[in-house]
Amino acid sequence: MKVFRNLILITVLVTAFVFSASDQETVRWDVVQKIMEEGFMNSHIMEDISYMTDVFGPRLAKSPAHLAAAKWAKKKFEEYGLENVHLDTYEFGVGWNLEYTSVHMMSPQYMPIIAYPQAWSSPTKGKVRGSVVYINFQEITSAEDLAKYKGKLRNAIIFTVP
Repeated sequence: MKVFRNLILITVLVTAFVFSASDQETVRWDVVQKIMEEGFMNSHIMEDISYMTDVFGPRLAKSPAHLAAAKWAKKKFEEYGLENVHLDTYEFGVGWNLEYTSVHMMSPQYMPIIAYPQAWSSPTKGKVRGSVVYINFQEITSAEDLAKYKGKLRNAIIFTVP
């Protein structure tokens, strides 16, 4: 009885598959060919991505580079024939832009250091000197974890990466 039931089930499934396969829409190879030609022959994706990354580079929200990149992308979309292209406004706090950074170790002997300020950090009023303190922010999970730095951070230069 079990074999007969399984045989009927298999027959029903095979029949359903055959009928569903015959009802599928035919592939329009001429349309597929046109899509492939457009993608391979007329695509500007590599130029656009290169321009976005090489000219505008990394961009923080609300930075001048972010706004310039967004305006450039809007213009490109319009050139490609898209309609109703616009920039949406959003709330995000204060923008931030890196204009200049130069870090040098002065003692025990001079050495230039490759370093970048933490995004959205405050600017300095010109050149600064100070002791260096390394803080691994991955290890700080509570106020108690900061206790060991009490009194050591005033006028210090804080490194967050070894």
